[in-house]
Amino acid sequence: MEGWTDRNELLDALTEVKREVDSYLTASLDEMPIESRAREMLVYAALGEGKRLRPALLLWACQSVGRGSSLPGGSSGSGWQSVLAAAAGVECLHAFSLVHDDLPGMDNADQRRGKPSVHRVFGVGEAILVGDALFALGLQLIARSLVALSVLEACQLMEEACRAVGVEGMIGGQFVDIEARRRDEEGWRWLNERKTARLFQLALRLGTALGGGDDTQQRILQRYGLELGLAFQLVDDLLDLPGEDVLSWARALGPDESRRRVEEYSRSALAHLEGFPGEPRFLRLLVTYLAERKR
Repeated sequence: MEGWTDRNELLDALTEVKREVDSYLTASLDEMPIESRAREMLVYAALGEGKRLRPALLLWACQSVGRGSSLPGGSSGSGWQSVLAAAAGVECLHAFSLVHDDLPGMDNADQRRGKPSVHRVFGVGEAILVGDALFALGLQLIARSLVALSVLEACQLMEEACRAVGVEGMIGGQFVDIEARRRDEEGWRWLNERKTARLFQLALRLGTALGGGDDTQQRILQRYGLELGLAFQLVDDLLDLPGEDVLSWARALGPDESRRRVEEYSRSALAHLEGFPGEPRFLRLLVTYLAERKR
């Protein structure tokens, strides 16, 4: 029963994260002087189905370092609104990557999260612009979240955000991925560190910084984010194995070795949280939930 209780509590927490982040992003779009058709496309791309895992990592990192509950104004004040801005920004960066990944020149995917992909509904040119807009909006919201920090720290965090999604991170991984060539084990790990884990790490980095975390907490959560991101990607690949005959990390390793690696990365992620100077309960529960998910 304890396992079911933990799982249900985690799912409730993820639902609340989705509600808060989607509400913040909707309000932000409503405040912007943008054309109604453009707004419709952005809403379609960013506010559909999805677990909001990256915003959850950010919010729970902020709370785990021990200061999330004592931000100015509590959970509804200006401090928490800054954290929500960062969470919404990270989700926009993730949504940007999905929109562009689905394009005919990339993965050429007709479906995303159970509905037609953006370019299938609105057109290829429009989808490119939607992705561009989400990329810029993501960085804009992250910048908004950092106004209470020192200029130096805010600039450092913005540089880290750009590196996480740019050619040193997510986009750099995509450059390699579209070559669609066979690669060794180190090559697959390198690719998925950049395409997946770097955005997990960015979410944790921003959440820890906004919660006032120290260097030790930052280092621990960055290691945790790397292992969690690798486990998450392998599970994603495993779930796609039956229906897709495409190159992937799990296909290269095989199902049995992939599951063994998921267990290894998950154990490592949990080990990093042992003795963590804070209360990372939801971060801990998330490891098992993601490793065992069926979709």
